[in-house]
Amino acid sequence: FNSIHATRDLEAVLGNEVVSSSNEPYEYTLNNPYQLSGGLSYRFRPFQVEVDMIYTAWSQADYHQSDFTSPISTTGLENTLDYAIGAEMEIPVPYHKMPSAVIRGGYQYGHLAASADDPRHILSTGLGLLFDRSLLLEVAFSHAMVSTSDIDETDLRYVQDVKTDNLIFSISYRY
Repeated sequence: FNSIHATRDLEAVLGNEVVSSSNEPYEYTLNNPYQLSGGLSYRFRPFQVEVDMIYTAWSQADYHQSDFTSPISTTGLENTLDYAIGAEMEIPVPYHKMPSAVIRGGYQYGHLAASADDPRHILSTGLGLLFDRSLLLEVAFSHAMVSTSDIDETDLRYVQDVKTDNLIFSISYRY
């Protein structure tokens, strides 16, 4: 499960005028639903290209909130189908004692479970270094972007722009 602490920026817009805005913290726990994914890859040295499809059953998500005034709800969540493409390139190593390296990049397109009309875009890049065929060090960066808007029963339009950046490190040892 994922325990998430977040800050939500909302603006309520009536016509072209911002009538209220807030920046409120909230906490919730979301047990992720099952995913079914499949992909194809093709290697032509020193490159590899991969395409994937990821189906997520958000209608099965289990959600618990610590603050009952939180706006997040799992009712009406829609299952999603995301598409991804990625590529990597092996960097030739001139000396046997140097680590072998791989540079990666990718793009994922999908929709939010709460709104099929609001697309989500994720760009990522990374680098992997393999030392002596046993120790693998990896670093990756991803940037996700999504814009959502909704009109409620009082004709207020809610606009939310979300951008997240993640820096990920991993160390693996093969034996």
